[in-house]
Amino acid sequence: MIQDFTVYEYHCGAAELVPDIGEVYRYLGLSQSARSRLELLPPETPALIEDCIRELQPLLGARSVYACFPLVTGSLQEPSVMFAGYRISGTYLFRNLQGCTRVILLAATVGARVDACIRRYIKRDAARAAVLQAAGAMFTETFVDVLNQNIARQAAADGWQVNPRYSPGYGDVPLDTQRIFFSLLPCTSKIGLTLTDSLVMAPEKSVTAFIGMRRM
Repeated sequence: MIQDFTVYEYHCGAAELVPDIGEVYRYLGLSQSARSRLELLPPETPALIEDCIRELQPLLGARSVYACFPLVTGSLQEPSVMFAGYRISGTYLFRNLQGCTRVILLAATVGARVDACIRRYIKRDAARAAVLQAAGAMFTETFVDVLNQNIARQAAADGWQVNPRYSPGYGDVPLDTQRIFFSLLPCTSKIGLTLTDSLVMAPEKSVTAFIGMRRM
């Protein structure tokens, strides 16, 4: 059962984060057609991707916090969402949460050691750093997918279903919405996640997101 106003933590080991090589290619900006014709790629690309994945796996520290709050949504004429004393106006988040009566706020990271590994290569091996960036993004999304599935199972056990997650910075939801997550969740004390004045999260391989909940 997911109770309102209760903070939950979720951690998982690297073995639970199954690498998705296709996603690494996608983060590198390489199309499916290019991947299907390997002669279009530098010959070392597949081996480099696999090597970078192996390098990051023992460094992963996948941790998250999340909490659920009662939700009130506005109208099509005045699209907004309200929870925990906050009101966010805008069409995109309203559409995502329309019909929901509860909302989960989550913050997740794969840890500072991934960032440190990427930084070590930025000046001495730009190609490897780029692939490590893509692999780090893949592992971050993979972890959030695992977390999302865990939340969905918890919700379903109590008669709720979840909407697709939605992160600040997309559509008309401004990045400064990140501050709400850091005010409501113990991001720093529980998972070592901080937010700079310029709204950049550290570690960088981190995600915040809303997940709406509605009765089945």
